[in-house]
Amino acid sequence: MTCVACLSNTVRLLSMLVLLSPASATARPPRIVTNLGTPHVPNMLVVGRAISIDISMRAAGMNRILSLGDTESAPTDDAGVRYTSNPLEATARRTRLDPGEEVVPALRMVWSEVGELGARMLSAQYAYETGSGRYCFNYNLGNHKAGANEPHTYLHGVWEGISREGFDRMHADPTFGELVRIEDPQSAAQKGHSVPQGKSVVLFDPPHPTSRFRANATMEEGVMRFADYHKHLAQKNKRYLGALTAGDCRAVAQMLASMGYFTGDVDAYAQGLINHRDIIDEGLGPP
Repeated sequence: MTCVACLSNTVRLLSMLVLLSPASATARPPRIVTNLGTPHVPNMLVVGRAISIDISMRAAGMNRILSLGDTESAPTDDAGVRYTSNPLEATARRTRLDPGEEVVPALRMVWSEVGELGARMLSAQYAYETGSGRYCFNYNLGNHKAGANEPHTYLHGVWEGISREGFDRMHADPTFGELVRIEDPQSAAQKGHSVPQGKSVVLFDPPHPTSRFRANATMEEGVMRFADYHKHLAQKNKRYLGALTAGDCRAVAQMLASMGYFTGDVDAYAQGLINHRDIIDEGLGPP
């Protein structure tokens, strides 16, 4: 029977081999990782579960992205195509950031009050929202929606949990109604889409306003806007900052849902945060 420590050593060895390979060396420069203490023994079952959930739940409407491979490209077959004449619309491009090595220290720098646990908590949220960064576009760390009067881009297959009445109103819209559709329940279940009882998984395509997301020009701008958004939430709910600094995933998920951040299942969202935080902790060591 293989022990957890052995699995850990095997994973680390394979990671070193990947980093030393010629293809990897050309793709990205080596990183300098600060030693934050003795690494804890990774729970490989937790890490495996997180990766499995990440693949199933974050694959939502991303079939066209996956067909293009993990490259810096637009998320649809219409690569480089703009959907409107709005000069503030940008072409969608992948901007993957490492949750532990890049996002955590950047968040600590721009929002010192949130502390180490809070930075890891927010980075786990970034990882959950973007499939560990694979579906992070234009440095939009939280997948925040955008107005038409700010820099933005459009994504295909965006899904929300909507009531039947809400869907009927959207579908009747003469401008955007044809861009809205209810996903087949079996297909939604296979993709891991989870919504509260009484709601359906509704898909949106460009240029529906629901498929419009913030576009940031740089990593620094994206991290700052991500932090500013959560500072705003902390002003709205005085308990939110305490939940972040305590690393309380379930409380954070409940508060995000109550403030309208997402429309999916709260328990599934909380579990996603827990899984991704475990991966971050496995990489960085104990906080």
